[in-house]
Amino acid sequence: MENRFFSSTNRIASTILIVIVLATFVYATTTINSDRVETTTVFADNINSSSGSPLSLQTNGITRIYINDSTGTVNIGTTKSIGGKSLYIQAGTGGLFSSANIVLERNIGAEFGASYRFRKSRGNVDARTVGQDGDSLGRVIWQAFNGTGAEDYRDSAIIRATIDGVASATNAPAKFEFKLIEDGSGDKLPTTVMTIRNNGSVGMGVEAPARQLHINDTLRLQPRSTAPTNPSLGDIYVDSDTNELCFYNSTDFVGLIGGGILSCA
Repeated sequence: MENRFFSSTNRIASTILIVIVLATFVYATTTINSDRVETTTVFADNINSSSGSPLSLQTNGITRIYINDSTGTVNIGTTKSIGGKSLYIQAGTGGLFSSANIVLERNIGAEFGASYRFRKSRGNVDARTVGQDGDSLGRVIWQAFNGTGAEDYRDSAIIRATIDGVASATNAPAKFEFKLIEDGSGDKLPTTVMTIRNNGSVGMGVEAPARQLHINDTLRLQPRSTAPTNPSLGDIYVDSDTNELCFYNSTDFVGLIGGGILSCA
């Protein structure tokens, strides 16, 4: 009799527990479309939002994540949707380091750090194909507000990675392009001020450098009164005392203007 009593009690307790769990689940999934979510667990596969009902996630009465139901834009830190953006982050108003927009951190007992990747292919997501020479692999763009419209920003600086050669299954050569807006009046677009090709060639004002350093303008060496320490063959500097262009010949610095006759400092 006693065993049957405890057995019945256990069955009743188990039934009550199941009812409580089911009731909690139903409450969480049926109140998600209202103004507030009272539970700490949300089952995303049960969230149904009709047209005109964006998803807003709040903590302490403040909207932290806002998903626009018509555009699909995910906003962090704001409910204001910006057209053409998949992800929009509004930074805080704190100091330089107290309100960083994005922080990537990796804690591991090895040399590898955090990474941020840009990916590019031709074709589509279901049938990708290899990119071609000149294809943009991704850009980082800095913009400044020009004061004419609510969302009117102009490109000020751009760093772009581009396929630089023939891409294949085993090779993807690339180059970096650094673009800036030149100061002055008029409607201007960023122009390329430096290019780094896949072979390490650097172009200053040259988009296709033909040498390791290719400069499309005047090169200036800041004069100095003393020769560099620990020189190597090929080092060059301008002597501020003699106005001599000095070249290291593996033994001494000699003046190139004087035909190698004058000794530099």
